[in-house]
Amino acid sequence: MIQFGCVITEEMTEKVVNNVVTVGDTGVVIVSKDGKYGGINAKKDLLLPVMFDYVYSITSGGETSYYIVYNDVDYSAVEYIDRMKEVLGYNKEEEDIDELNASIAESMSEQEIQLFNVAFESYAGEHSGSSLRTLIDIVKNSNSGEGLKVKFEREGNVYVNDTGTLRDTIDVTANYTIELQYNEDKNFIEKIIIK
Repeated sequence: MIQFGCVITEEMTEKVVNNVVTVGDTGVVIVSKDGKYGGINAKKDLLLPVMFDYVYSITSGGETSYYIVYNDVDYSAVEYIDRMKEVLGYNKEEEDIDELNASIAESMSEQEIQLFNVAFESYAGEHSGSSLRTLIDIVKNSNSGEGLKVKFEREGNVYVNDTGTLRDTIDVTANYTIELQYNEDKNFIEKIIIK
């Protein structure tokens, strides 16, 4: 049976450490199976294989650092997750979209960009999960065309073509804060950040 989080016991370590359920703002949730620990994100990607002895954090001077332990050796959990995201092509997809958007935006007038932005601007601020799901559907339809593509970011994960995975994580009874990030050069909405 899979369980969530890592509760540190005295047998695990002599250090003064914190229990871990999530790894900072990486979007990774700690899971355990058969006494080993790993981590998954909302996309259900296993970014920390279930092979670690335990996972812990240390907070010092207001900064929290996260560690994974394998065969009594401590590793940075965030660095490991970042490497896994790189291997899985997370950053590549985002960079490709940025290049595509820059190319498309060059051929658009200010009026066309404003028209593009209008479809999303009313969603800035606090909205229900139901309203957020509607926004995700609008972006999915927009992204399927030949025009500018909008990315979503939630809990450290970026979604472009897999908006269905993001939609499934949205609780329709909860409220969310939606922030719009505009492109610095051409002023089109390039990312929607969900908090």
